[in-house]
Amino acid sequence: MNSTFELRWLEWAKELSQESLTAITNAAEYEEYQTGEVVVELEAEITHVWFLIAGRLQVTLYDVLGKEINKDSFVRGSVLGLFSLGLSDRSHLQVQATEPSRAIRLTLSDLLQLTAKYPDFQLVMFRLAANMFKRFVTVDRSLPRPSVIGIVHHSDASRQLAARLARRLRELDEAPCIAGDDERWKPEGNIPYKLLARNGGTEERVNILKDWASNRRLLVDIRADHPLNQMIRFCGYVDQVLWCVRPQDALAAVPFASGTGKERTKVARQDSSCMVAGYRRPSRSPRTGAV
Repeated sequence: MNSTFELRWLEWAKELSQESLTAITNAAEYEEYQTGEVVVELEAEITHVWFLIAGRLQVTLYDVLGKEINKDSFVRGSVLGLFSLGLSDRSHLQVQATEPSRAIRLTLSDLLQLTAKYPDFQLVMFRLAANMFKRFVTVDRSLPRPSVIGIVHHSDASRQLAARLARRLRELDEAPCIAGDDERWKPEGNIPYKLLARNGGTEERVNILKDWASNRRLLVDIRADHPLNQMIRFCGYVDQVLWCVRPQDALAAVPFASGTGKERTKVARQDSSCMVAGYRRPSRSPRTGAV
């Protein structure tokens, strides 16, 4: 696949001229990573900056004693190594592909030459560095913004929640989409919806989720009556789960929800018809390092 074409559709690259895009891809190395492949070894020397154009990387940060501090996922459009490239210290990161991924990478020399020659690329790098500083160095006082949110329903009483969340995200200038198993779903404005058919193959459903999660805020809207092994896999893929139950079903639902591997955070909403409890991946220590 043409790396210039792929780069063009990344959010941060949309302001670049065609000349800048061509120069970047001509200077860059194009790499592909298979699931489980290590991209950056712990204590390796960082000699490149990576621009992820497809897939997902898991970035684990360690302290000087080798203790894991934080674990995070980088998706399409992420930049890796921009801070570490200018440091003399060896990497405190280990980076591993969690699905087939593609990236281009630049050496420090190439990065400096390109930013000096192309002002639009220089401005983009300043903005990316500022965003990374905000994300990893400063104390982030903003609320988390999970890219993939799962919504699990024990009854039809809470089915309208996905549409309400999508409408609210659209009001906040987000680009939400919904993938779900509701065969009676009614179109909600111009919010994209894809049906995760019950008789569809697992690979087909996973491909839908990967494709949409790479480009948008994805809501995955499903019933709670799927087999436990499928629910465990589902909960391992999403960043956060809203588990919707009626009060009379709560005692039965909580052990099942806990068994899927998510950590319960709080009851976000409760009325006479349903409760919404938030579950997320087990928490990590605050982010303290740069990437």
